[in-house]
Amino acid sequence: MDDFSDIEQELRKLNPAPPSAALQARLERELEPNSRQINGQKRLGALPLHWVAPLAVAAVLTLAAYLNFSQSPPAAVPAPPTFALNNGKPTATAVVVDNEASRFVPVTARQMLIGAQEEGIYFDEEDMPTRRMRYQFVDSYLWENPADGSSLQVNMPREEVLLVRLNTY
Repeated sequence: MDDFSDIEQELRKLNPAPPSAALQARLERELEPNSRQINGQKRLGALPLHWVAPLAVAAVLTLAAYLNFSQSPPAAVPAPPTFALNNGKPTATAVVVDNEASRFVPVTARQMLIGAQEEGIYFDEEDMPTRRMRYQFVDSYLWENPADGSSLQVNMPREEVLLVRLNTY
């Protein structure tokens, strides 16, 4: 143990060299609170506008569709005709369907991660290393009819590919 204590004392006496002026200037640029770019490249945490705009449009359209369907009365569904014999002659009669009794109400919506695969490191159009990840999901939706207790479940597979830019030093 005495051998290591001598080395530790020598190491404690050493001081690191001061950082160069170029490194200090780079650190100051990167630590600026309003800086959205580092060395001309976009930060990973900042969402570019061309990603935010389609998401905002999709959110507005989804909200408009929800408000439209939740406030409008249900459309009348024409009933299939049934035929009965009246004195040997067929006569058509209509069957009335109660729309309120046949309405399904959403109960749950789940997104389950089934698997994730790392597909290696690629170089993007700016020659930056980027890790490619592939995720498999199953989206599950459940609707129930409160009038008769029937339920409807839909499972949809979904796959996402995520590109994560790697930091290089």
